[in-house]
Amino acid sequence: KKMQADCLRSFAALLLAGAVLSIAPPVLPDAWSRTGTQYLAFPVPPYPAESGVPPLPFLASAMESYYDWSIQALREVYHDSCVPIFPNGSQWSCDFLNVNGTAYLLQHADRRIGEPECCVFLKPWHPPAPDFVGAHSGAHFLKNNTVQGKNAVWWQADVPVQEGGPFGYGWYVDEQGQYTAPSGFYFGGFWKYANGTDASANVIQYYDSFTVGRPPSSTWEVPASCDQAKQCDNFPHLASWYTNRHG
Repeated sequence: KKMQADCLRSFAALLLAGAVLSIAPPVLPDAWSRTGTQYLAFPVPPYPAESGVPPLPFLASAMESYYDWSIQALREVYHDSCVPIFPNGSQWSCDFLNVNGTAYLLQHADRRIGEPECCVFLKPWHPPAPDFVGAHSGAHFLKNNTVQGKNAVWWQADVPVQEGGPFGYGWYVDEQGQYTAPSGFYFGGFWKYANGTDASANVIQYYDSFTVGRPPSSTWEVPASCDQAKQCDNFPHLASWYTNRHG
């Protein structure tokens, strides 16, 4: 009976793989919110861990994202550790607020000494369109697996390593192989050691909730600290990374 059950599971996996390969790239809803966890970890090349947690060692940060394509707005909130792309580490909280054709980097009370509360990360810039995975010239189906016990599909955009790639986009799928919600996202990052040197690492974000609908209008309020915001440091490398990661 165990062998029969194993065969049935294998057959179901093959059917799922066939269904996945026959459908188009995923398309996001026009407006949504999600929560999850961002991990900075060492495995190279990047891969999505089926447990939803990468192997140790890693740094973890709770995160939220908000999106409304009707006004071309996106906000990413990192509560414990910012995106690891900066030359002096990333262990402080941050937001990326993308509104009115401008991407702002917002930093909070735990920011590095001498850093502004707000700076212009990229301008002009707008969030990716809902169909950005399929629109990316280098995007292709990569694999299907399970994440936290649920079937998932991964697409990858083959962006050069020096520009933060490759970028992987994961989606949960139902028994018919149809997309239901984003499962994760991975890209290249840097682990800043205490002695000031960088090590290549990977970032993977796993999402645990996804809600379709327009976020509250307060999500898009630009703080007063951005009124006289200047361009953030370390351009154009960071701008290139941010543009590429979103397709």
